[in-house]
Amino acid sequence: NLEYSIESHGLTQQNPNYQAAMKYSIEGLVKKAGNNYILDAGKLLGSQLEIEGYERQRTVDVYMPFARTIEREIRINIPSGYKIEGIEALNQNISNNSMSYMSSAHTEGNVLTLKSTKVYKNNFEKAANWAQILEVTDVSNNVYAKSIMLKKL
Repeated sequence: NLEYSIESHGLTQQNPNYQAAMKYSIEGLVKKAGNNYILDAGKLLGSQLEIEGYERQRTVDVYMPFARTIEREIRINIPSGYKIEGIEALNQNISNNSMSYMSSAHTEGNVLTLKSTKVYKNNFEKAANWAQILEVTDVSNNVYAKSIMLKKL
């Protein structure tokens, strides 16, 4: 079941950003653990570029199509009789001259809200700045791997 809408086409000065809203179901992110559930919450904030092995060393400059910002906000209704544990690990904030990443998780009533913002500040990066990119992607990959628990009251 997929529902979506275009909030802004990003074609005018008054609304320069493209914005879309979606509702959908994803299988496999929830696991039962006794009376509790484990939610792979970090995966809801989007997959991240994994840079491993020899790719962590770079001698060639980085050319990207454009500087960009990617924002996500996910709201999850928590069933009555459960409380959330472990959201602190999803709260991260890192910024440097090349990139930034911010993720947050908080509850209000029975709604868990997850947010992430990743900013590629430039469309061109010298190879010498590669360590700054790695610094931010490592933090975002760490968040991607985090889970939270829905604990039975």
